[in-house]
Order: sequence, then structure tokens, then C-alpha cells
Amino acid sequence: MQRVLFGFFPAHRASPTAPAFSRVLPVGDAGGLQSPLSFGGFGALTRHLDRIVSGIDRALACEALSAAELGWLQPYMPNLSAPWLFQKAMSAPVGASPSRDDINGLLRINFRVMERLGEPVLKPFLQDVPQFGALALTIGGMMIDSPLAMPGLLARMGPVAVAEWSMHMAAMVTYTAADMVLREPLRSAADSLSPKARHQLLCALDAWRFGSGLDYELGENEE
Repeated sequence: MQRVLFGFFPAHRASPTAPAFSRVLPVGDAGGLQSPLSFGGFGALTRHLDRIVSGIDRALACEALSAAELGWLQPYMPNLSAPWLFQKAMSAPVGASPSRDDINGLLRINFRVMERLGEPVLKPFLQDVPQFGALALTIGGMMIDSPLAMPGLLARMGPVAVAEWSMHMAAMVTYTAADMVLREPLRSAADSLSPKARHQLLCALDAWRFGSGLDYELGENEE
């Protein structure tokens, strides 16, 4: 016997999933709004519920119901794509023979560092809301805590996966900056636009906020 599979969670590497048909919007697990690391489909949907409901209301009002226009409600979110590398790091490919500490050791280092950094870093990560600042602090802390572990991990992941992850992290920086600097001026200007253009702009603003994790409020997500 090589391996026993007792269950699996569906996860989308390209999250969220793009609508394939006009007037049909995938939600929940079908919408791919969950992180490929935690697979938290229902929890992820509750986080996005207000954004999706408001967006559907605007889309119906301005007839933005084509597959491409519904895609505004399912935009690229780099903080959903970046955790794919962590999922890859904590999985054992078929045919591989990793040591017990390859995965458990990585988890021990990761959570030891996040615990030291405190709740502003630990809780968003546990609640499936990756943020650039928290991830950067954690990775930096892991390199200081266990400098010999990181080079081996990066080598095991391979240059292609690391390069892809780096692009998502760079996008998280861009989304974070855009949300912090441009969100309020553009929101104020949205009312002067046509209904469909206003809807598209508000969807973009939501993509920046949710794609950077800045929608997370520590005090409101403690439970």
C-alpha cells in the first residue's frame, strides 16, 4: 500500500472562477472564492457576501449580465492566488518520499513566527484573508528563525512556482497601494458616471480591497 485517500476538498488554482455563461454567476465553492490553502468555501462566501449581493443588485439594475460583465464580480484577487505556493509546500506529490519534518517542520516554524508577531498577523491568516504585510513579516521571520529551512523549501518548489508566486505577491503590493491611495477619490467620482460605468468602477474598487485583504477588520472577525 502506497497511499490511502480518505477524502478531498475541491480547490481552484485560478481563483475566482470566471463566469462561462451570460446571466449565470458561480458562487460559493463553484465560484472559487476560497483560498487553495484552507479550502474554506462557505466561510469565504460569507466574507464576500455583502460585496456579491451589492454587485448583483447593481448588475441587474444596469443590465450588466453578459459573461464578461459578470466577470467584474469575479475579479482576479492576488491574495487568493498567492497561497497556492503554501499549499504546494505542504503537500506530498505522488511518488515523492518526503520526511515527516518536511511538512510538519514547516508548519511549526510558520506558526511559531506568526504567534510571535501577534494577532494582527495570525488571525487574518487563520481566517483565510492573506495580506501582503502579514505575509512579508511571516516569511522574513521564518528566514531569521530557521535560515537553513527556506533555501531547501524554495528549491523543492522549483523556480517556476516561486516566480509565479512572486508575481502574485507583487500584485498584492499594487492592490494594497491602490486601495489605500485611490479608493476614496475614485469612489467619490463614481456617482458622476453612467450606471454601468459606475458598477464597473465599484467592482474594481472591491477587487482592490478584497484582493489585498484590506477588507479584514480584526475587531469584527475575532469569533
